[in-house]
Amino acid sequence: MPKIFAQPLANAEQQAAADCLISFHENITSRNFARAYERLSWDYQSYMSYDGWVPGFDTTVSSSVSQIRVISESAGLIELGYMLTAVDKINGREKTAQFNGTATLVKENGAWKIDQ
Repeated sequence: MPKIFAQPLANAEQQAAADCLISFHENITSRNFARAYERLSWDYQSYMSYDGWVPGFDTTVSSSVSQIRVISESAGLIELGYMLTAVDKINGREKTAQFNGTATLVKENGAWKIDQ
């Protein structure tokens, strides 16, 4: 089992932001795209419609994050670093890839949302 957190998170806000990121990827894996889309900020959603966004996951088998760490934090904004493990099915074969990623999360109406 991969290590979810690269370091202990310092406070409840960091944990809540990390939970949003984890939930987003869990919902992608379970193909609950509407629920995943809800994890995106209003700004992100206004940039990419749901119908334009979902086809980006046509080949996705699973998407998971590990080694989550806080890069920066200010009022209403947290930047997280993570390792993404993505499994896609292309031409009948599964391909696994790992990427280092960052996500910027913003606080909207009391909830953390992925903004970038």
